[in-house]
Amino acid sequence: MRTSFTQSRWFFTNKLPSFADYLSNGAITIGAILVSSAALLYMDCASEDVINWMSTMPKLMFACSTHARLINDFGGHKVRLCYGI
Repeated sequence: MRTSFTQSRWFFTNKLPSFADYLSNGAITIGAILVSSAALLYMDCASEDVINWMSTMPKLMFACSTHARLINDFGGHKVRLCYGI
């Protein structure tokens, strides 16, 4: 919720965040951490140690989330250019 609020605040105040702020916020809003955590719980292989590790936002998860956010943004940018949105 907090990250979506941050993005809304940036939009409504016409503030352009720094690239580092955008990536740290965008890595959470893409939802890769939520999906991977849910997958581990579904497979019944999530011990308490794994849950604690996932809650620390490990570098691997941050890198995957950042990559997914940039790919998503790039794809949306290409669509906006094609359709003039």
